[in-house]
Order: sequence, then structure tokens, then C-alpha cells
Amino acid sequence: MYTTKKLESLTLPRFQSARLKYLIYLTLLIFIMLLGSTSRSTASGIDSNWVKIADTAGVKVYYEITTCGTDSISSVFVNFYNSNSDSVKIDWEDMIKDMGLSINTSRNGTKEIVLSNGAVTGNDCSSKDANCLIQAKDWMSVSKSTITDYKLTKLTITKL
Repeated sequence: MYTTKKLESLTLPRFQSARLKYLIYLTLLIFIMLLGSTSRSTASGIDSNWVKIADTAGVKVYYEITTCGTDSISSVFVNFYNSNSDSVKIDWEDMIKDMGLSINTSRNGTKEIVLSNGAVTGNDCSSKDANCLIQAKDWMSVSKSTITDYKLTKLTITKL
């Protein structure tokens, strides 16, 4: 036959309770640190070398001046991160400053991309979207040109 015992108390002994609280606190702290690190580096594709130039209508825009390839080609990566729940169409024009000259890199009109929700544009030399990778060699005939500044203008974001 089965016997039942009345439970006197459901509390843990003092040592186990303190240890359990410590483990819960430590787990939450690690989770928050990982969440912050992940959201910064993977969700938005951004690290500390990027300069934030816009945060509007749920779209964050960053740029980084760097070099590409073995020729050390001066380049600008433009990075868009769509935090909206809908896809967006992004239109813009941009300019670079190279060798003291301001160059409109949107000569063929406004640049445009469409980003689904949560999407990030490419952020390296192998970027598939030519609108998001600007290389000095495409705008200057001098082989040793160096981009010193980037400006984004006429930014328009349309939810689709």
C-alpha cells in the first residue's frame, strides 16, 4: 500500500537557495551579454568600425571607409539594416570625398535597393549589391586615390 507524507516545507536549505539564485543570476547575465553581442554583430551586421549616419523609419544606415583587394583599393561600404516587420524600398544618393574632390557617385540617378524585414546589405568586398560598395577606382583615374569622407543624401524609405 501507498503511504503519503505531508510535506512540511518546499523551501530549499539556505545554502542551496543562495547557490540557485547565483546560478540564475549568472545565467541571465551571460544571456544578456550574448544577446547584446549577437544583436550588434549579426542582426545588424555592424561592428565598431562602422559610422552610423541615419536611423529613420526602422532602417539604420552605416558606412565604413576601408580597402579592398591586394591593390588596397580605397572603398566605402554602405550598410542598411531593416528592423521593420515589412519589406522596404530604400532610395538615396551619395557622395565621396577623394583627393580633396567631392564626387557624386549617384551620377546615373538615385540608387535603390529593396530589403526584406530583418535583412542587412552586404558589408565586404564581395558585396553582391554594387550600390552598397563604392570603390575609388570607379570614380578616379588615379590609382592611389584615397576616400576620406562619405555623405548620404536624399534618403527615402518606403514600406512595401
